[in-house]
Amino acid sequence: MDRRVVDALARGAADVGHPLDVRSAAALVRFLDGLSEWNARIRLTGERSPAALVRHMLDSLAVVSALPQAPGRLVIDVGSGGGFPGIVLAIARPDLDFVLLDARRRAVSFLRETARNLPLPNVRALHRRAEEAASELGGRGAAVVSRAVRLDVYLRLAAPLVADDGVVLAMQTPGRAAAERAAAGTGLELVDERIYELPGAGRRALHVFRRVRP
Repeated sequence: MDRRVVDALARGAADVGHPLDVRSAAALVRFLDGLSEWNARIRLTGERSPAALVRHMLDSLAVVSALPQAPGRLVIDVGSGGGFPGIVLAIARPDLDFVLLDARRRAVSFLRETARNLPLPNVRALHRRAEEAASELGGRGAAVVSRAVRLDVYLRLAAPLVADDGVVLAMQTPGRAAAERAAAGTGLELVDERIYELPGAGRRALHVFRRVRP
């Protein structure tokens, strides 16, 4: 990995509020190297340049502060694809358990290989649609996360997965009104909008939802 990319990752992580320790930084660089190799063969992410992958990683790290503090709780990543945010968060929070869902078999193969190679014993990747996973994981997610799904669709998929005391997290462009509209009819309510600067991409918002109705 180019040293400039590593430096950009370190600077950006501090900017989004999660400075990296040596262990996390090394694991994230190995993850980026593996993702770049896979992206050369199959398209796991829409953008494949090193700078774009670092932005995806920093956007994922912005979620860390909203994850549950109790060790052993479950985080569910809906549509994990190239591992954003699930793999990044599993590196940052090895005390939590992660289930990464994706409907693409090749993406799940990549996620499983990554979890083995890093290694990340707190990660399980499932070849499932979120609707199918609800029978196994329904009501168990202390946090449900996603970067790759349109917000209104994502909230409908996430609502059955989140625990009564859990949160649904979404990284979006800022806009409380749009987020509140997307949550209509899902039983979820927007309780926080945390604005942050994503290097090279401007202002972003971490939207935090909680269950208010079945």
